[in-house]
Amino acid sequence: MVLQTALIFGDYMVLQRNKRVPVWGKGKPGETVRVTIQGQQWETGVCVDGSWKAQIGPLYLDEDLTMEFASGEERIILKHVAVGEVWIAGGQSNMEFQMVFEQHYKEELPECENPLLRFFNYPQVSYQEELEEKKYSYDGFWRKADPENLPYFSAVAYYFEKHLQGCLKVPVGIIGCNWGGTTASAWMDPAYLENTEGAVWLQEYRVGMAQYKAAAYEAAFSASPDSDRTDLLRNPVHREIMDHEICLPELQKLYGQAMENGAPKPLVGPKWPGRPGGLYENMLKKVSPYGMRGVIWYQGESDAPKEAVYRSVFGQLIKCWRELWQEQFPFLFVQLAPFEGYRFMGGSQYPIIRECQQQVADQVENVGMAVITDCGMRYDIHPKNKKLVGERLALQAEKRVYNIPVVCEGPRLLKGEWEKGSLVLTFSDSGTRLILREQEIHGLEIFQEQQSILPEITRVQGNQVILSGDRLDSRKQAEIRLACSAYYQINLYSDVGLPARPGHLMIEAEKSKIPQQPIV
Repeated sequence: MVLQTALIFGDYMVLQRNKRVPVWGKGKPGETVRVTIQGQQWETGVCVDGSWKAQIGPLYLDEDLTMEFASGEERIILKHVAVGEVWIAGGQSNMEFQMVFEQHYKEELPECENPLLRFFNYPQVSYQEELEEKKYSYDGFWRKADPENLPYFSAVAYYFEKHLQGCLKVPVGIIGCNWGGTTASAWMDPAYLENTEGAVWLQEYRVGMAQYKAAAYEAAFSASPDSDRTDLLRNPVHREIMDHEICLPELQKLYGQAMENGAPKPLVGPKWPGRPGGLYENMLKKVSPYGMRGVIWYQGESDAPKEAVYRSVFGQLIKCWRELWQEQFPFLFVQLAPFEGYRFMGGSQYPIIRECQQQVADQVENVGMAVITDCGMRYDIHPKNKKLVGERLALQAEKRVYNIPVVCEGPRLLKGEWEKGSLVLTFSDSGTRLILREQEIHGLEIFQEQQSILPEITRVQGNQVILSGDRLDSRKQAEIRLACSAYYQINLYSDVGLPARPGHLMIEAEKSKIPQQPIV
């Protein structure tokens, strides 16, 4: 059969409502392809290279449609097609993290059946021929939410779409396009790294490629347990890392000699998924320009070794994706969870990554950041409670995309000042009042003259936290850090249950508040 559609089009897919959406594939050069759905028909010609593309729609809300592609005597008929809301779920392992590993999986399983929730996971392909060379039997097709398919859903994406579907009452489809352990540079056109701070990723790759030897590389790549991503739920490395933080002896057993400083040694070369632009070319561009509403993103852990450039790289990634789609779509992302570290993985650079993420949230248009300062696990880089993560992303979408009047931001440290010897911290986005779930604020650090100070009394009043005690000296400058360490568990919330986000303030001594005499 000559007529084909791109892999992403199939039974049970969801098409984006109320906008023109592209469909594309391959056919016989010179032939005409007719696309029919909802009683409408569009035609397009097949180019000399065998490719075709048509813009169809706008389509209206529907749950169970038949879609036909025809060229000459050939027909492709797709069934159970829905029209609703479509989102792309991108990032690394915390977005990849499947429902089978999630904290609430067992209780969700018997009640998950919902034909209006659909999920497509794009196969994890790191080089051009891989999709044809290997048998991807567990990815590359649309699944509907039921007990048989739920284990394969991205947990964050599932709870995100479940929350949205319950709110909007429309079909929701998620397209998973993610890969554990990857930096942002792997997901963007390398041109967006050139002449920016992110060029360090290009330079590092070029240094690695200077040692490249084709025969040795191919042998090492084939032997690596990471090279076969055709069924992640049966991949021993993937299962171990998702279930719990894998120990060094287990890694050595799985990887053999492919270790470096106690960590899996990256196989730098033309098939390495971590190379700049590798997954952008072989995964994201195969999804684009599928019609969608926006992107949800959970990534940043693997950028920690070059944390200082993440703000630039992340901002460029968003720009790259939007220019690929030629649309300023909403981009909603997750701020990294608290994590101290375990074995070869560490969270010491995470505070800077979180700060970079906050800067992107403040400076880039049409983005939203879900804060999960209460969701981390001290020794596990994969927090198991993905329900809260997905639902907080959904709140961002409700407010920012669908204009539903909900609160989507947690309390933010706005200012601090001395009042009668007490330190008063004021928060914005706190609803009508703050809620402190214990007597002391976790994750709060106060420094005076570089000494850590602990207040004896903590009170909450409206949107303010009042700290007092003999240890605090209002005659001295105070530095306030909230959730600025690698690991913490925030217990300060708004009255709608959203946790405080990381914050940092310098507060001048109380005497500095004395009005100065005007200069005549």
